[in-house]
Amino acid sequence: MEQNQIIGNRYQLKQHIGRGSFGEVWLAADTFLGHDVALKFYVAMDGNGCSEFRKEYSKVAHLHHDNLLTPSYYDEWDGHPYLVLEYCPVSATAQIGRIDERQLWHFIADVAAGLAYMHDSKPTLVHQDIKPANILQKSDGHYAITDFGISVSLRSTMLRQSGREVSGSVGGSIPYMGPELFEAKPVPIMASDVWALGVTIYEMATGDLPFMGQGGIMLKNGAEMPILEGFSTQLNNLMQNCLAKETWNRPTAAEILEDINPCEPAAYAPTRREAPVVQPTENQTPNLKFSTDVDCKIYVDDEPMAEAHVGRITKLPLRQGEYLMRFVSLKNEADSYSVNITMPNADKMFEIRLKEIETEREAAEQKERQMEEEQNSLNRWLEMVYVEGGTFWMGAHSKKRFVGFLRREPDTTIPNYDECAEMDEDPVHQVSLSSFRIGKTQVTQGLWRAVMGSNPSSFKKGDNYPVENVSWNDCQEFIRKLNQKTGKRFRLPTEAEWEYAARGKAGNEFPWENESVKSGEGSVKIRNTGLSSSAFFRTEENEVII
Repeated sequence: MEQNQIIGNRYQLKQHIGRGSFGEVWLAADTFLGHDVALKFYVAMDGNGCSEFRKEYSKVAHLHHDNLLTPSYYDEWDGHPYLVLEYCPVSATAQIGRIDERQLWHFIADVAAGLAYMHDSKPTLVHQDIKPANILQKSDGHYAITDFGISVSLRSTMLRQSGREVSGSVGGSIPYMGPELFEAKPVPIMASDVWALGVTIYEMATGDLPFMGQGGIMLKNGAEMPILEGFSTQLNNLMQNCLAKETWNRPTAAEILEDINPCEPAAYAPTRREAPVVQPTENQTPNLKFSTDVDCKIYVDDEPMAEAHVGRITKLPLRQGEYLMRFVSLKNEADSYSVNITMPNADKMFEIRLKEIETEREAAEQKERQMEEEQNSLNRWLEMVYVEGGTFWMGAHSKKRFVGFLRREPDTTIPNYDECAEMDEDPVHQVSLSSFRIGKTQVTQGLWRAVMGSNPSSFKKGDNYPVENVSWNDCQEFIRKLNQKTGKRFRLPTEAEWEYAARGKAGNEFPWENESVKSGEGSVKIRNTGLSSSAFFRTEENEVII
């Protein structure tokens, strides 16, 4: 496109005035009517793309509102769909950081009015990209929303046909995208437009973007709510309500418009209105609204959905972004309601119940009691014994090594001769170890449950029995959690440490008989139930003093 070029045998291009994600805007002269208009050209598309664009345009062609910049004409030129719009020489970007509060209230009222009209249209329209660049100031001084009616599907088509990568399922600019649009499967909803309006209010007032320009992902990760320094409490309330993390805690565009008087900014105050009971129609899906006499958590079909607080109406969407259609008053913790909800495609019975919210003090006391109980449980099962370091003969030997071609008797004078010994226990050799502490018994099912919160054993005969049916990796996770709970440094014993502890000071034989035995002073009691290295834990003396 070039200056003075004639488009559609009618519009003469005068000046290039802007470029966006999906096209560019030109100031043009309407040679038929003799006045200036704006032509918005979109990326060149094939026949299928242009057909999709025409269908989308037909959905908004009937919309007429003072605060919407509705196209007056649609056509295509050289594969480019284009719209003819009223020429507005100034966009809201020109007033970013330069607007006073009274002017800002007028701006908010105009944008909220346009959004309320869009959201109430049939079918409902979600803008998906509210920001200063898409809000223009008309010749009468009022603001109008532009660039609306582009669906997610059409945005993807335009990106694809322009050769750019389609990176997500929603459109919009990251700084203006609410937390819900950073989910795994985001869906643009009316509450997302309200969140973008909250960002726009902050930007218009301060000249900066909230959340460091990273949008709702920062709020999801715990970022603090921004504050408008030097502006009224009423304006701060509105901006922060729009930026609420949960979609159901945001006002609708219609509620914003109803609550403000642009001629008297200080009159703004969010009201608490109870939604009337409205029977769902073909194009409406009901939602729930709650009031309570106790602070509580709301569960739907046993899934925690929201918190309700005394004196505050709580909005609970059954599906994100729907309007409120019912009002349910829950009076106490024991209340439970079965609410039959009629939806366009199906009926569903929702079980609504409450659970009273603990106060901070009660929650802290409960946490302290829980930690004390966990520690007592650990102390009950976690019993260590001290093993003094020394040198011992490790391993065992028997006649099995000397059968076959060797044909000779073993030297029984070498320590640790055992007729039952296997060949892999040979050769017998001396090992020296430092002192250490080791579990008095194998890890019991009771200790495993106290640390891991579960019991994987196949033979659950009691907490005093050793845990089994655990892998080496399971044991490593057990030790990690045990160290976390105790602040100490446990690990599995080595084979030499296990054998040294098991032999005791007698040194020549393993000292167990049936359940447990003593074998000399300082020996370790070990249950005779399938010993394995994964069943023990130990600590070095210089790591833990118990």
